[in-house]
Amino acid sequence: SFAPFNLNAGHDNVGDRHTDTHRPWGLGRNVGIGPDFFSVDLRLKRRVSLSEDKSLDVVVEGFNLLNRTNFKHVNGDVGTLTLEELPSSYNGRPGPVTEPFSYTAAFPPRQFQISLRLSF
Repeated sequence: SFAPFNLNAGHDNVGDRHTDTHRPWGLGRNVGIGPDFFSVDLRLKRRVSLSEDKSLDVVVEGFNLLNRTNFKHVNGDVGTLTLEELPSSYNGRPGPVTEPFSYTAAFPPRQFQISLRLSF
């Protein structure tokens, strides 16, 4: 599913001295369509008996196994653009992070971790 985001005017268009909380006139909340997210994670566990009362758990975990780039945030600051100057769809896209609607961050790439647990 796609994550919605707010478009911000980037300037004080209401007169309350806040520049980061106002939407352009005529736009509702969460009208932007952000990036989708897809990840495949896997966990494997094996218990090895060392003696009658001792065991060793070996755990291998992998995150984002397909190594898909999942974007996290979108630059929703449209500045002084009017509704007529905005694109017809408010979709996030790859591009320079300073441009409106560009992705600004991504989730981590493929990762693995191995753990051991001794129980006695």
